[in-house]
Amino acid sequence: MLQYSEHIDLPDHEISVIGRQYMSKRHDIYYLKESHMASSRNRLIITDTYGEELFSCKEEGNKMILYDDFNKPILNTYVDGNAFVKEIYIYAGEECKEVISKVKLNSHYDDDIQNYTAVFFNKSTKSNETLNIVYNRLKDSYDIFSSKRMNGKPDKVIVCEIKKTNLYKVFSKKHSIELPSLVDYVYMFALCIGFMRLNTSRNIITSKAKGSRYIAREGFNAFFK
Repeated sequence: MLQYSEHIDLPDHEISVIGRQYMSKRHDIYYLKESHMASSRNRLIITDTYGEELFSCKEEGNKMILYDDFNKPILNTYVDGNAFVKEIYIYAGEECKEVISKVKLNSHYDDDIQNYTAVFFNKSTKSNETLNIVYNRLKDSYDIFSSKRMNGKPDKVIVCEIKKTNLYKVFSKKHSIELPSLVDYVYMFALCIGFMRLNTSRNIITSKAKGSRYIAREGFNAFFK
């Protein structure tokens, strides 16, 4: 039976970044994993809780393009191939022209607890908004916080959790993305892809710098190791 995280809560407003057509209507969990189709150039896919493929991803240089089920590009996440880079850019479509969101690491990349901020224009509130994101290395998870007023006072609630799932299960999914209603799930997919790509770039470059014999698999698939 599917179990939801109790600490994830509703925001007090719609979080619409990519488009209101991608607004979650209920509490749900999605999965980001490798595509096992040998003929597919899209190395990653996003499925629902029942395993149905909803979106696919393809790597092009330093960016990862997210496609809908009609193979139309929605957005791309860009991470510079630098071990010390601290920023993720999310652009509309395939090109790196129209910036949708900028994500910045505000702590050291070796810290066990890392703090990020994600800035974007909220299409529902018609204003700029910032989400605070906390990465816990021990749990290998990202908690995404939104501001909310509770009992008349400013507070924060977790509106999304991104984490690795059990890799010891043969048919395990790789990363789960859990969120409540009123949240733009495609934007959360973009954040997940960006974080995984950021970590992969650092791991590959750091390993090479240390003279490691580690050889990454081609492209972005390395983050599943």
